[in-house]
Amino acid sequence: MFEPREYTAAELLTWARFAALTLVGVALSYARERDGSVDRFIDFASARLSERWGAPAGGGVEAAMLGFLLNAEALGADVRGRAMNPEEAEAVLSDLPGERVMRDLDDRFEVLLSTEDLLEAAGVSREEMNRVYDVLGAAAAAAGFEYRRETDAAGGQQIVLQAW
Repeated sequence: MFEPREYTAAELLTWARFAALTLVGVALSYARERDGSVDRFIDFASARLSERWGAPAGGGVEAAMLGFLLNAEALGADVRGRAMNPEEAEAVLSDLPGERVMRDLDDRFEVLLSTEDLLEAAGVSREEMNRVYDVLGAAAAAAGFEYRRETDAAGGQQIVLQAW
């Protein structure tokens, strides 16, 4: 559990993902309580971060998707599949939070939480938490790519970036 020692990189990553998801969830909950929905917060974060998290100039749709996936995984998404070519990139991700974060909390810290526990503690629904993907997608859209997010048949989040 918790003891005075140096934490491993894997332990720090697990806890950082958990902390980030919790803080993002609380921020979304606050925005909903204040504004009636999370839309204004998502729009604000999208505009603010798309300038900094945008795809690298000249990097193409593959670079844009890799940047999207890096941010999504850093926030605790599980990547279930991906396919990329120069014109289009597609990825299937878990809902947020992903199961790996919950499993790693148990394995590394003996903290047993379900995704529902985390969402309840933060005060958000699964769909509200999944709107974080739209913030990441705005960065790709700002770089000139089309971004779409849909729920797939298995309940995961299907992300599509296209170059035109």
